[in-house]
Amino acid sequence: MLKKIYYIYAIYSAIIIAVGVLVRFGLGRDVFLAVVQTVLFDAPFIAILFFLAFVIKNSDITVSLTTTVAIIVGSAALGIFYSLVFIKPLLLPMLTTILHAVEIPLYPAASVALYYGMIALIWTMTFVWMTNIQRSSQNEIAAINARNDSEKRTILVELRRLREQMDPHLVFNSLNTAIADAREDPQQAVAMLQALSTFLRYSLDMGDQEFASVAAEVDTIDSYLRVQRMRFGRSLDANIELAPEAGHHLVPTLLFQTLVENALKHGLPDASGVLRVGVNISAEGDSLTIEVRNSGRLGPAERSERGANIGLSNMRSRLQLHYGERATFQLNQVDDFVVAVVHLTGEPQ
Repeated sequence: MLKKIYYIYAIYSAIIIAVGVLVRFGLGRDVFLAVVQTVLFDAPFIAILFFLAFVIKNSDITVSLTTTVAIIVGSAALGIFYSLVFIKPLLLPMLTTILHAVEIPLYPAASVALYYGMIALIWTMTFVWMTNIQRSSQNEIAAINARNDSEKRTILVELRRLREQMDPHLVFNSLNTAIADAREDPQQAVAMLQALSTFLRYSLDMGDQEFASVAAEVDTIDSYLRVQRMRFGRSLDANIELAPEAGHHLVPTLLFQTLVENALKHGLPDASGVLRVGVNISAEGDSLTIEVRNSGRLGPAERSERGANIGLSNMRSRLQLHYGERATFQLNQVDDFVVAVVHLTGEPQ
């Protein structure tokens, strides 16, 4: 698992360097200067973040609201400290010496501090988040082992692998937008960061729990969609409708995330160029119906219950594990929309 995390962070580092070059090129219109400035300024910060990840890995951090707040405050402090103590007093004179007194264009100090603070926050939060996912998966497998049920144990081992693949996508898909907006539109960047933090905090807090209320799941999906709306702007129209009587029902954690993420990933814009996604959740007695629709066409692989879609295959396994024959899942083409419907009876076990 940790090897996978460091592999992801190698990609993350490359993204930081690439975005840094593009942003600085936009400021000075000098490619060579942008590359040298980015490498000299950002590479030491990335090294600090790798050291920080090493420290976190070797400590037993208990994930909680306090931990989340500490990460947010600590990341902001790290970004301010690095920008004030390293950039201007040390690295900027060094760059000026290397480039023989060429004038170096810089963004305002507040924007630079926010830029590095956001990088540190996303980096640290993701590491703690993914480590918690690993622990949660191990706890689930331990619980199944205690039941001495070999079939369920096999399913949980597979779910561990699939869950580790599913969670990081949102963070890294949002990274380019957040870092770019940190300098050009700080308020937009902060709003995205707040929505992203809400989603991450829910995942952290619920990491050791198998089930959550529908109301809690809807709250985190709302944060997820707010991040996506900021990324895609008017090209995404997404909404959620929750019947009041459905909010208290329990469902497997992150069940809605799978359906909505699949709708966004495989959906297609309609004739007006807008991807439309709708979530409708209703209940009648002890039965719960979850409907997620997106504009687009249903592919051959998705029509099959053994299709190649990892997320949906994961969800089917979880439904079978917790509901057995009390759960049904259908994926159909209705006019110009792909409609996924999950029908659950009773409480998950």
